[in-house]
Amino acid sequence: MLRPADSPSRPKGWRVETVGADALAEGVNFGAWLTRDDQQSAERQAALGVRVSGGGAPLVIDAPLSLLLAQEVRSPFSGTYRFTIRACGDATSPEFYEQALASKFRCRLVFFRYTEASKRISDREEIASVEFSPVLCDPAEPAFAEHSLTHRFINDTPGGNFSFGLGLGVGIAVERTAQAPLELATSAADQHAALCIASVRLEHTGKEINPDVVV
Repeated sequence: MLRPADSPSRPKGWRVETVGADALAEGVNFGAWLTRDDQQSAERQAALGVRVSGGGAPLVIDAPLSLLLAQEVRSPFSGTYRFTIRACGDATSPEFYEQALASKFRCRLVFFRYTEASKRISDREEIASVEFSPVLCDPAEPAFAEHSLTHRFINDTPGGNFSFGLGLGVGIAVERTAQAPLELATSAADQHAALCIASVRLEHTGKEINPDVVV
C-alpha cells in the first residue's frame, strides 16, 4: 500500500510525497502507482512518473514537479548501510519516455533523517544521495538493473554511536530538472512514462572496527 506523505511512519509501509502535482492540467497525473491490483502478485511493481489521458490537446507543464517514495528504517544501528533497488524505465513508447521523463527528470536514491517526532516524510533532512539513470526496457521482457546507495553512519568521535536523531528513512526521488516548460504531445490513447521498481533491499553491512579506540 502507498500512503500519503502526511501519514506518520507507523503503521509500516511506503509513503508518497508529490510537489507541484496540484498545478497540472486535467488529464495529467504525476505521482506513484502500483502496476498490479493483485496484492499477492509476484509481478507487482511500483511506478513513479507521468500519466496522460488520451484525446487531449498538446500540454505545456511549467510546475516544479518532484516525487518521493519513502519508508522509515526501523531501529537503525551505527555502521554501513547499502540501499539497493531493481528498476527500469517503462513507457508507452520510447519517444514519450524521452519527452516526458528521461530528458526532463532526474532519479535519486536517498538516505534522510526525520526532523519532526511525527515522522512524516515531508519533514526530513537529507544525509546522502546518489543519482542514477534508468534505462527504458521492453515491457514484454523487462530487464531490471540494480542501482545502489552506500553510506557509513559513523560518529566522528571515536567510541561514540552515530545519532539518527528522530529516525532514519530511505527514499526514491524523481525530480524535474529542466528549466524550460515541459511540452507533451498527446495522442488518442493514454500514455505514461515512469521509473518502474521491481524490488527494494536495505542491508546493514556491519560497523567497522576503529583501531584507534582502546577499551
